[in-house]
Amino acid sequence: MILESQEKKGRKAIVSDMKKVREYKLRLGLSSGANLEMLLFSEVEHRWIFSYIYVAREQDKKFGKPILVNENKLTIDYDEGISQRCELSMDITRPDKKGKEFFLGVDISKDSHLYIEFVYEKGERLYRMKSVQMGARKRIDLDELGEGLVRQANFPFPLKDCIENEHGVYQFPFLKNDGEIAFFEFPDNYQK
Repeated sequence: MILESQEKKGRKAIVSDMKKVREYKLRLGLSSGANLEMLLFSEVEHRWIFSYIYVAREQDKKFGKPILVNENKLTIDYDEGISQRCELSMDITRPDKKGKEFFLGVDISKDSHLYIEFVYEKGERLYRMKSVQMGARKRIDLDELGEGLVRQANFPFPLKDCIENEHGVYQFPFLKNDGEIAFFEFPDNYQK
């Protein structure tokens, strides 16, 4: 294939016949206060990324100094219009503990930052927590642990190990800045 603009100049250019990859990105603000970014790779292949930043402040709720920041992200991959892979991540920062210790210009202050990733596996009508990874530690596969007694951890954010499909919609809880629990909601099949 010869480009017309370059042919007029007396030069020839070869362009491959490969289809150009087009990706579209939509960003929406939701009524819950969360944001939704939709990456559309094709008509049937999408990635939806829900996000919400929770900020806990000392004393005064609006103008107090932040003591805890949690950047929640829920990522869902769609194939053929049906939800597939699902990951919930929490990037938790304690601003009051940052800046205490540095190594090679990097802030390595103890207990100032934690990244947690929860991977969910899709079952027939539910998403079940499959594995957990905290920071650079080894990923914990929950199926390998087997059955046993489970002690509830003192965790300040809503977290479920099973999310059931209710009327074609999945709801993952998250904590809002006002203390209320809201939900990242997504359909099992967005083509219906």
